[in-house]
Amino acid sequence: MKKVLRFRLIFCLIVVAIIAYKQVYRLINIPITWDEGITYVFYVNSFFHSGDFLGGIRACLNGEIYCAANNHLLNTFLIGITELITNTRYHIAVIRFPIFVFWVLYTYACSRQFLKKNISYVAFVMLLCCSYINEFFALARGYGYAVALVCISLFAYKEWLNDTKDRNIILCFYALLFAELANTAALLITAAVAIVFLIKIVSEKKFLIYLKSLWLPVSVWIALQLLVVKYHFLITKYDLSIANDRAGGVKTLIVNLISLPLTQRMVPKPLQLFLVTLVLLNAYVIIKKMKVINDYPFTMMIFSYVFICFAMVEILKHFSDQSGYPAGRVLILVYPLCIMALDELLRNPLVLLKESTLPRTVPATSVAVALIGLVFFSATTNYKQTTDWPEAATCKKAAYKVYKSHGKKGMGYLQDISYNTDAFIYWQQKILYEDGYDIFNTDGK
Repeated sequence: MKKVLRFRLIFCLIVVAIIAYKQVYRLINIPITWDEGITYVFYVNSFFHSGDFLGGIRACLNGEIYCAANNHLLNTFLIGITELITNTRYHIAVIRFPIFVFWVLYTYACSRQFLKKNISYVAFVMLLCCSYINEFFALARGYGYAVALVCISLFAYKEWLNDTKDRNIILCFYALLFAELANTAALLITAAVAIVFLIKIVSEKKFLIYLKSLWLPVSVWIALQLLVVKYHFLITKYDLSIANDRAGGVKTLIVNLISLPLTQRMVPKPLQLFLVTLVLLNAYVIIKKMKVINDYPFTMMIFSYVFICFAMVEILKHFSDQSGYPAGRVLILVYPLCIMALDELLRNPLVLLKESTLPRTVPATSVAVALIGLVFFSATTNYKQTTDWPEAATCKKAAYKVYKSHGKKGMGYLQDISYNTDAFIYWQQKILYEDGYDIFNTDGK
């Protein structure tokens, strides 16, 4: 037993060390991207440097100011608070420090569950070694915060299943609430978790018991939840952060969910065969044990998530032609849930087999697959640019070329680089703040 724990600890340290080195490199070397710049210039400045913070909050909730998807509130507030503490503006380390802290929390939470044997080697590596998600843990956007908080909430739910302590279920739902503040697309995940939780406590005839013992945190949570929902509807006037894919349907959503660990849209045929085999094995486990709610909570949450998406689209299409299914970067919030569901689908048949004879090759195979995943991740991940904003370094260089040219290069040059001047707005404001030169004006004033 001690040898197994020692090996897990060494494996964990190696994985974390590799990712930490790469992640810090990315944080420092990738320039502020287009959307990070818009978040900072439009929202951090309007809340923290306008002289009326509370007025900004009221205006945001009343829809008096532009509420675009870039205004991920948790990200906006944490950047502003970090600036106030450090008394430093327009500095990449300050702007990205909060998301780095959340990456540390995410890594710690995953490592803790791994060392407690609550997740497998494969799940541990898949949670920490997803290239696309790791990009958002190096960018001052709301997605990384939301992924971390969703993952923490799922771990808390798993702990609650094991010990039924109130603090764990409270942590689960309040972590989801903060995930919604990071990105309101997490509302769908909250609904999926809530449905599974309610099914469990109602089936066990404990609904009234929990309602009586947790009435205060539940009341506060519901009140805050209503504010988040209101804020979400303000956002969707400008950007459908919760539903992007209007052409696809439930089938496309399911394919996208399966493809999340691959960070690509197509599911290879070998993987399809593997998943079918996995489903058949788990069907056998369910027939043998008949404990779906207790043994497959995260798989049930995936089904709930898909059902909620379908129901929302069917309802909203009667009121708007903009309804659609989550896709693209919005869908990465579901990634931790997909991995947790996959982990229980992998582990439950093994638990049943263990009751008879489990070959020693099974855990060895798990470690081997995890190591292959780690090597592949390290070899293929691009740490010099991001997938969605590959032009970040080009925009920075162009902005400073205009600044150094003192009027010889101007808006025409910038528009040749990017048709939208929003791509340069952070650098324009940074240069203006530090040097008093406006690259958007030919005379620099």
